[in-house]
Parts: sequence; structure tokens; C-alpha cells
Amino acid sequence: MKKILLVADDFSEYKKLAEFLIEEKTGIKACVLDSGAAYDSEEALGMIRAYPEADFIFLDGYFSRGNCKSVAPELTQEEIAKIICFSGDPGDFFLHLRPRGVVHFPGKRGQFWLCVAGTCNCAKE
Repeated sequence: MKKILLVADDFSEYKKLAEFLIEEKTGIKACVLDSGAAYDSEEALGMIRAYPEADFIFLDGYFSRGNCKSVAPELTQEEIAKIICFSGDPGDFFLHLRPRGVVHFPGKRGQFWLCVAGTCNCAKE
């Protein structure tokens, strides 16, 4: 099984780490798209729209300019279903993102590979 990941983040090294951990922890072959970095909400939205083939979109909670709260209202339901919000404030997530349909919030140090594998508890929280 192979999963295509889009990482909308301004820290490029995180992409390599995400790919490694998903394969190491789940055995799922992860292919992180070479999309460059997203430094603000506008760049993140453009990146999401440019790579519709992504199975999952790792969306940073905070960019150098802006945050994921301004991206979520612009996303389609199909895009929302792919989002794994891997950083940010849990309060902001539950107040602004969960009501829009974003389910996954493992946090940047959380076990995001469980979301990719389909074995997380995000929907129950």
C-alpha cells in the first residue's frame, strides 16, 4: 500500500521525518510530494489545490504568516477529509477546524502515522 502525502509546512525537514515515521511505524509506503514550503495561508491553499492527488494533507497549525484557521474555510469537503492538522492550539482546533469537518489533530509530536493507517482515535475525541 502506498499513500501520497502533501505537507503544507514551512519546515522542510519535517517532510523527511513524516515519511520515515509513517513507513517505520506502519509499514505503509509514504511518498511525500515535493511541493516546496508554505510560509503563509495563501501558499498553503495554493499548494493544496495544486496537488489533488494527495491522499493526506499535513496542514501546519502556524505558518510564518498566518495559520490554518484561515485555510479551512476555503477548502472543499474533499480537501477537508484529507487534512491532518499536525500542530497548533487544541482550543483553536476544536473551535475553528472541527466544526468545519477536520477530524485529525494528533499534534506535531503526536502519532500522526495512526491517522494515515486509519487506526487513530481522533474522531472519538
